[in-house]
Amino acid sequence: MSLEIKKYKRKYEKTKKFVKSLVFENAALCDEISDLQEKYMVINEENKFLYSKLESFNSLNADGSRAASNPKTTPVPKNLPAPAASSAQKKTPAQKRSRTSSSAASPVVPEVQAKKGGRKSATARGKVVKKLVHPIQLDGTGRPIFPIDVGNLSVYSLGDVITDRSGYHTEEMIFPVGFCSCRVYGSILNPEQQCIYTCKILDNGPYPIFEIAADNILANPIVGSSPSDCLATLQSRINKAVGVEVVKADGLKGPEFFGITVPTIQNLIQSSGTRKLPGYRILKFEVCKTGNVEDPSLNDASLNFDALQRSIAFSKTQLASINFDSHSPVIRDFFMGI
Repeated sequence: MSLEIKKYKRKYEKTKKFVKSLVFENAALCDEISDLQEKYMVINEENKFLYSKLESFNSLNADGSRAASNPKTTPVPKNLPAPAASSAQKKTPAQKRSRTSSSAASPVVPEVQAKKGGRKSATARGKVVKKLVHPIQLDGTGRPIFPIDVGNLSVYSLGDVITDRSGYHTEEMIFPVGFCSCRVYGSILNPEQQCIYTCKILDNGPYPIFEIAADNILANPIVGSSPSDCLATLQSRINKAVGVEVVKADGLKGPEFFGITVPTIQNLIQSSGTRKLPGYRILKFEVCKTGNVEDPSLNDASLNFDALQRSIAFSKTQLASINFDSHSPVIRDFFMGI
């Protein structure tokens, strides 16, 4: 009996070693697969980036070729000096010497002024206002390093531009699927406390869907058909929590709250490829050399936490100055938010 026990014990030990070696081999294969997947993702991202740069370069070349082939560029200035030259040839040498100053002043100055005036008017008519953008950090391949911080906005993903559905862009905005950003703002539960809101753009068939989720109530995000709808809902909840209107719940700054119309972010989204977006109007951007771009959201209670706190403090001061004893209970309850 003892011999059989020893025999099965040896078989058990051999099986145990074999299974252990299989486990280690499986772990090594899993590590190798994960490394290959990571390399594949890096190569795929590099291909997307290079393709987007190629598209933007081709669009710039096409615009330049169209501008160079335009025949309406300089017909008038070439014909302006002709009358002055012909009139000068008809004069005798004595008349040229005696009237050098007067003849040179009378025809030339008006023509120069006309040229300058024409250039100024053309420049004023065709001038394109370029939006200033913040310089951002790039990696070795020229791609932006995430997160991209612009004020109290942090962008973690630019998403993918959808070109086969017109509902994912307008004339002035692009709604890339997978776009993700975070902004520090007042909490819905207590607007005087900071809260991080995560903004996302998701695929929803012919039209995108927008989402704002607070970090303290992630299970109940605000969902809407546009950034303005989401922000309007958030603003109304903040007003309800305070008990008085501290921010206008119109949601007009919704795209800016998400970050898709912030010039620095919009420039990066636009550079991802917009040639196949027929309804989108390409905007011009310029990197600020000093790096100090004025942030208009600093004093906007719809976008900035500190500006929201100033609005809340002002509203409470106004409420404290009201003599509620001289008003009816309905008016008192309205102002106090009871």
